[in-house]
Amino acid sequence: MVIEMANLLEVKDLKKYFPVRSGMPGFGQKWLKAVDRVSFTIAPGETLGLVGESGCGKTTVGRSILRLTKPTGGRVFFRGTELTALNGRKLRPFRPKMQIVFQDPYSSLNPRMIVLDLVGEGLQGVNPQKKKDLVVAVLERVGLSPEILYHYPHEFSGGQRQRIAIARAIVLQPELLVCDEAVSALDVSIQAQIINLLIKLRQEMKIAYLFISHDLAVVKHISHRVAVMYLGQIMEIAPTGRLFANPLHPYTKALLAAVPVPDPEFKRERLLLSGEARRGTDMDEGCRFAPRCPYAENRCHREEPPLVAVGDGRQVKCFLVKSK
Repeated sequence: MVIEMANLLEVKDLKKYFPVRSGMPGFGQKWLKAVDRVSFTIAPGETLGLVGESGCGKTTVGRSILRLTKPTGGRVFFRGTELTALNGRKLRPFRPKMQIVFQDPYSSLNPRMIVLDLVGEGLQGVNPQKKKDLVVAVLERVGLSPEILYHYPHEFSGGQRQRIAIARAIVLQPELLVCDEAVSALDVSIQAQIINLLIKLRQEMKIAYLFISHDLAVVKHISHRVAVMYLGQIMEIAPTGRLFANPLHPYTKALLAAVPVPDPEFKRERLLLSGEARRGTDMDEGCRFAPRCPYAENRCHREEPPLVAVGDGRQVKCFLVKSK
């Protein structure tokens, strides 16, 4: 299926459920709803930050979009073509256009391959000299010397390895790059270098990013818009500046309130959460956040609020926020 659209990527009601074995006979099949009806768009050259606690489904969203894992339901459109309707060879032409940078540069690179082969692995059908020239060019673009071509991953630092991983991802000139916690395994000083590199590549190559992270400071620095996830669902989507200046969803407020500020004079409203998060197999009624929300009403435990537009480019999944 092909639709007319201005967005590079459009995700509609994406679902990914995992079967869970029950220890008690006769209770039927249960499902862990890792991603449950997630929808968002990414424009060409835009960075959408996807944030939330560990285990909320961020990585599963990224892997489902790239078809590294098969979605349970929903649709994903890339430049108007429905990727979720494609399989095998029909999906192959889209693979070079969508790449991923993984979290751990120590495990994402094959230790038995030299840099030339690691970075040029996707350059199928290219003669050896041209492959070498392309790899050299992309290494220089990410700030690495051509002298490392015949070295192995164990010879490099974490930051250098992540630059190699980024070079491997962009050598095919992708339009969308999924960064899955791409800087969380690095030292803070190296994180800043990699973030600045990603921003530079976005400006030069017009790449769009789905930037998955739990680090709000990093997301604030690199993202145009931010989507906040909780237990498999998006609670709020907003332009970065507006979300950080005035969060609307109670969960977003709690997340931002937990970020330390290096200013002893700065006063901020504290939003303390109580209660326990719902289990992944027990989320069929009400708002996912209701058991921990200090503002929850009876309705919140019975009905699930829709994700609605509230003006200023925002969408919020909360009964307490009025739609516009």
